Amino acid sequence: MFSRIVAGFDGSEGGHDAVAMAAELADRFDAELVVASVAPEPYAKSVLPALPSDALVWMTDEARASAEKVASEVGGKVEIRASLSPARGLHQIVMETGADLLVIGSTGAGPGRVKGGHIARALMSGGPCTVAIAPLGWRDGSRSLDRVGVAIAGSPESEEALRLGIGLSEGGTLRAIAVATPLDSALGKLVMLGSKELGEISKEVAKGHLDEAVSLMPDESIVAERRIPEGGAPEALRRETEEGLDLLLLGSRSYGPVRRVLLGSVTSDLVGDAGCALMVSPRAGLED
Repeated sequence: MFSRIVAGFDGSEGGHDAVAMAAELADRFDAELVVASVAPEPYAKSVLPALPSDALVWMTDEARASAEKVASEVGGKVEIRASLSPARGLHQIVMETGADLLVIGSTGAGPGRVKGGHIARALMSGGPCTVAIAPLGWRDGSRSLDRVGVAIAGSPESEEALRLGIGLSEGGTLRAIAVATPLDSALGKLVMLGSKELGEISKEVAKGHLDEAVSLMPDESIVAERRIPEGGAPEALRRETEEGLDLLLLGSRSYGPVRRVLLGSVTSDLVGDAGCALMVSPRAGLED
């Protein structure tokens, strides 16, 4: 499923979590592991003053030494790039190495929670491969990837996420989650239905999506767990991340270039705060 995994490493706690999660996935799928760091590049082309050349050399050497130390502990290779933007540098490494998964860490999150900053959002807005965010503290070994959930929405993008979830959950339990989001009250007025009737329709739609998803799961290798939480999608899915999940898979936004991750509003909200690791699959299908 994954053949080459890149872990974004910057020496921070989140960077160490990213390496630990990437190493666990690399072991599971016998994938090549790359520890990637981004060093500053000369600012001569920007409006900012250029750093002294010796300072740039020192910062690059420090980044390489730190990455090599961590990579040696997990059996990974090292890639260093100079860039004005960490997101751009990681993007270049992913493209040049042909990686199919990029793992990054959380910034400013509480223990066990995910909080992605501007780098995470940049990588998920047009990124070339699946992107995962490790929660703070993953490296302490208290969490694993045994309990996987998938957000089901009846779209090709959520089907792509389901495919990843099946691969990650083989021999275990996969929680399929279809949120019964309240329908617009304007629709109820148009077709003369009240809130109760609209609520029942949204549940039936969610149930239909789940039925279709479960039919795609292998009969014997995975135990399917079905959930239909009600409410707004970001809030409902956030509650799911706080109720026994190690990882929640989401499909990318439903438009844009093929095989790129595009950050939708639900995913964007969850990236800001979630109770378990997140993984967003790239869009599948035809180019718009």
